Amino acid sequence: MPKLPLAINPEYQSSNNAFYDYYLDFLNRDKPAPTPEPTPEPVPEPAPIPTPEPAPTPAPEPIPSPAPAPEPTPNPSPSPIGNLTGTYVAPVSPSQINKPDYTRCIQASLKRTQPAPSANTRTGYSVMDSANGTDLTSKFYDTTEDGYAKRLDDLKNTIDTRQAKVGVIDTGINRFNKDMIGANVNDTQIKCVSSGRATCFTPGNDSGIIEVATTSASGNHGNQMAAVIAGNNGMTNAKIYGSDNIDRASNGGNQFLMMRKLNQDHGVKIFNNSWGSNNTDQWYYDAQRLNYDPTTGQINPNPYRTSITNAEVTLPVIHDLIMNRDALIVKATGNEGMNDAHDENLAPLMNSNFKKGFITVSSPREDFNHANDCGRTAEWYVSATSSTENYANNGRLSSYKGTSPATARVAGTAVLVQSAYPWMKNENISQTILGTTKDFAEIAANSPNGYQGLRKVSRLLSGYYGEYYDDGYNYYIPGNVGWENRRVIKNHNGKNITWQDGWGLLDPEVAAKGYGGFYWDNVELDTKGTPLSVFYNDLKGDKGFTKKGEGKLVFTGNNSYKGDPIIEGGSLEINGNNVNSTMVVQGGELTGYGNVANVRQTGGWVNNEGNLNIKGDYEINTQRGADAGFKAQFGNMVTVDGKAKLGGTLNLTGETKDGISQSAAVAPYFVLSAASRANLKTIVQATHYLQ
Repeated sequence: MPKLPLAINPEYQSSNNAFYDYYLDFLNRDKPAPTPEPTPEPVPEPAPIPTPEPAPTPAPEPIPSPAPAPEPTPNPSPSPIGNLTGTYVAPVSPSQINKPDYTRCIQASLKRTQPAPSANTRTGYSVMDSANGTDLTSKFYDTTEDGYAKRLDDLKNTIDTRQAKVGVIDTGINRFNKDMIGANVNDTQIKCVSSGRATCFTPGNDSGIIEVATTSASGNHGNQMAAVIAGNNGMTNAKIYGSDNIDRASNGGNQFLMMRKLNQDHGVKIFNNSWGSNNTDQWYYDAQRLNYDPTTGQINPNPYRTSITNAEVTLPVIHDLIMNRDALIVKATGNEGMNDAHDENLAPLMNSNFKKGFITVSSPREDFNHANDCGRTAEWYVSATSSTENYANNGRLSSYKGTSPATARVAGTAVLVQSAYPWMKNENISQTILGTTKDFAEIAANSPNGYQGLRKVSRLLSGYYGEYYDDGYNYYIPGNVGWENRRVIKNHNGKNITWQDGWGLLDPEVAAKGYGGFYWDNVELDTKGTPLSVFYNDLKGDKGFTKKGEGKLVFTGNNSYKGDPIIEGGSLEINGNNVNSTMVVQGGELTGYGNVANVRQTGGWVNNEGNLNIKGDYEINTQRGADAGFKAQFGNMVTVDGKAKLGGTLNLTGETKDGISQSAAVAPYFVLSAASRANLKTIVQATHYLQ
């Protein structure tokens, strides 16, 4: 609606308080004139008083009506600012602002469609305490074994994972296995049918890989891993794509060709690899001789070589999967009790960019004492619990321990993260999993007396008649067990990583809530048009991030990360505390209901829809005209505890206030050529006038 002109008598133009002079006259001009007091008539001379007749009984004096209560005096409008005129809208207190509630809830529709779980199993198939006689679940996750299973069940009934896909590179999938009944298993799986290397192992040649029915498997191992990830009582409801190739003694050869085949034909991006090779550095030595180009992924092997090595087959495929196909490779380190990782796990040493899509996995020695340490893979490594109980293909409920189930739990967590944040690339998923791990130093500090388990002794004391376990080298008896010694090898921009367990212990619940911190350079959060994404964790780390793409990203935690965030696109909503860094607004929009330290705006918008509190300074220097500025929401205020430095051209825009007459219901729009330094309070108050 166009703004209606306001005619003002010229006599009011000269005064410095012209608006208020006119406003007071305007308020008084329509009031009715007061009724004048009547003029008293002259009193006549009294006539002679006749003899009075008896007076009648006098009527009672009337009781006067109470005087009407005066109307309350309205709060005065503040003094006018400059030449602003209009109707003043009082600021809204923070308690009156309805802060959005982004709490995730269990979805009844997901709960109704869950497959019936296989008998006598727990969600996630975890039996760490039952299998080991420990209380590690309470030490690791602050609950019981059954309580943790319940939390995993709630998680998969909260996040819809039914559209996700996961590749299980293993001994094949038998969909008639008890843990697969009702699960989302693809009808076919891939298998190498060639007896030689020519069609399944040659670089660039996968003609020997064909699709076969998921009605049989070469072993139990593949089903056990698939069950943990997405069985009928697994961590997720993802669709399972299997491969049957481990039985051909080809570990380290065609597995990566299998992954690429599943990606090409079915769009699978998350791959579980619960297998190992020969636990030597042979793969790494061979890879270094290939003249590998980390930019293109091309190799130039020695033309006089006598054989094709596994590295020659796998290195270009690893490059293609991670760098070109956005794949995430989750890989076990092995069960030999070694103090380092080997084989293809070292691939990121050939190209540091492989860390975007490569996670190595082992188990804490408290849970599985034969787990290999992460060693040189610490920067892309996470530890996860190992003990599992699920069904073999013969229908028997069986227990299994090792780094294989641990790897499957990381793959299942990757599915949860991908489903909760569908815009995330492999690098974002990897960083989310690593950055939300539990620190073993904190676990040990919270339980200084260790945990209940099997204590290793070199011999049994004379007279000991209790339970014990003999592994052929040592005896293990029940008792309090001290924590493993872990050596910190690096502080990775705010988080310690160790030689034994890398970033720490996997925490699927926390990972499903988004990033745990910003510990890497050049973190990009491109929401790609996703309408709403919420990070629920308290974000830590020494680095920042760049928000890109359309869509809103919300931070609800009390954040302590130190790097400066850059907003280039979409919307970033701050609902907790964010007081250690400067928000750099170059595009998109900054809004929120919480606290930020400083704001430096060269483009985009700052929106005060939620009473954002800037604890430090607000610096604005926009040169983009109508594409940048400050969005005013009527009644809401941005509080700046420091200074506001304004430069360039600042656009102030707002929105219509409900309940104001049509003649005044026009959104204010101001364009101010600001001085180099000003008090933002003036501008914020100005936004409360309806023009």
